[in-house]
Formats: sequence, C-alpha cells, structure tokens
Amino acid sequence: MTPDLSCIVPSHNAGEGLLGVLEALHEATDSLSREVIVIDDGSRDGSIESAQERFPEIRLFRHPTAKGAAAARNAGIRNARGSLLCFVDSDVVVGPDSIEALLAAIDGVQLAHCIPYLEGEVPMFPPEVAGGYRVITAFFLIRRTAIEALDEPFDETYEIYNEDLDFFLRCRIAGHTARLVNGRHADHPLKGAA
Repeated sequence: MTPDLSCIVPSHNAGEGLLGVLEALHEATDSLSREVIVIDDGSRDGSIESAQERFPEIRLFRHPTAKGAAAARNAGIRNARGSLLCFVDSDVVVGPDSIEALLAAIDGVQLAHCIPYLEGEVPMFPPEVAGGYRVITAFFLIRRTAIEALDEPFDETYEIYNEDLDFFLRCRIAGHTARLVNGRHADHPLKGAA
C-alpha cells in the first residue's frame, strides 16, 4: 500500500540523537499512513546501524561518502512514495502533535512549516521574521506536486547551508504558498549533528 506521507530524515553522524528523533517521529505518526525514510549521508559513527536495529521498518538508503544535505534530501525525494513529504533533520525532535499540526496547516497551500525551538527554550528565529517562508529546512511538510513543479529540488552544489534558502526562494518564485504553524512543535538541541 502506498503511504500518504513520507517522512524523510537526512542523517550524517547523528549519534545516539538519531534514535530519539526516530522515536519521536514514530510516536507522532503512528496512526498515519506513512513511511519513514532515513538517508545516511556517509555516517561512520554507528548511528545508522543502531537506528536500523531499533526501527527495522524504516526505509534506509545510503551514500557511501558524504555528499551533503541537499543530496541527502534529494535521495529521500527520489525514494519517497507519499504525496506529502515531511522533512525532519536528524537533530530535530518533533512533538506528539507536530505532524498533525502540519497536515492541518497544509490545506489550501503547498508548504507548511514550524519553527523548531533551540534547547526547548527559544525559537530558532522570531515568527515575525519567518512570515510565510523560512530559511531553514529543519522541519517542514510539502506537497510532492510542489517539488515536481521545480526545475530541481535541492541544489546539490550547496553541500551544507544555503541549500534551504535557495530551495525556499525557488518555491516562492514558483508561486508556492506556505503557512507557518505557530507554537512549539519541535525542538532543535544545540548538540545536533544533522
């Protein structure tokens, strides 16, 4: 059966934190028609093996060497089967209602997102700065059709940083509308490795 939702987790040497990310994601999506895809971007720390052992249902795809966040996200897109794609960085812990909040928010728009909180205390940036779009890809939901309307998903010439700014800029130029979900729905620990 084809899932409605594909949760894509790009990961590079995420350590034990990856298990917490996957546990929270599992709890937040357990009642949904979904798949969880982990893209291992050349990890060497054993985190992927631990994740696969604890969550055998995940769909795992590997890059033998690190290619960068954009390449990992693109690999997730190529392998996803859902009509909705939820990107969760390997250092973002989603809240129990977070995915449901994004699913409710995407009605009538192409993209919905939350602002993760740093160490559970303060938003990564103020909501008034984010407006309808934000400049990081730590946690968001997008329609597959919106990604397919772009010339390319994530520009792989950006190995890390700015690939998200470029992606959201191209979404905006394409006329994709976005909705920000206010409130604390995800945490971004400062010790992350995504």
